[in-house]
Amino acid sequence: MRTLGEILEDVLDNKTVTNEELRYTVLALREIGMAERILAVQLVTTEPDMARTANVIKQIKENYFVALKKSPEDIIGLRNPDNPKFQELRKVEKELFQGLTSKS
Repeated sequence: MRTLGEILEDVLDNKTVTNEELRYTVLALREIGMAERILAVQLVTTEPDMARTANVIKQIKENYFVALKKSPEDIIGLRNPDNPKFQELRKVEKELFQGLTSKS
């Protein structure tokens, strides 16, 4: 599979990409977003520190540029919906989420 950057460039240039590329790109961007949120939480749960803030921003930027050079499949790794073990985990995650959001 092509890299995330190649697929995104084709989408932005209004070129055709496959359904599989789009599917995996959406999943890869989800993974990148989750990683960014984890880093952002570190900022809001610690004392304000400009050096730390700059470091987290730099790390988010570096992670994104590294991801652009990888295939979406490499980015999602074991969190691939085609992976039966992931589907087992997903079922547990959904049950936990439903339990947290249901009104008692």
